Amino acid sequence: MNKTAGSIWVDAPPGRSVSLTRREAEVLGLVVEGKSNKEIAAAIYLSPKTVEYHLANTFRKLDIHSRAELARIVAREGTLGAPSGPETGSASAR
Repeated sequence: MNKTAGSIWVDAPPGRSVSLTRREAEVLGLVVEGKSNKEIAAAIYLSPKTVEYHLANTFRKLDIHSRAELARIVAREGTLGAPSGPETGSASAR
């Protein structure tokens, strides 16, 4: 993932990049690890409703509608893809 101006760029199928906030990317990473909203909330000190909010924004940006769809993408691609968006430095995101 590349970080630029407070955003993180990830490749979204099919081959287009989208900008996620650092928190959206963090929540997405934990979802990919198989964590529930409640587990994510506890791990990063948010309410479950806030996790739902970030996840809904992320799904909208990636044009996906469920965790199952996300899992299919990750299984097919091995990840959400290598970062390809603009890069302004060597900072990396979690």
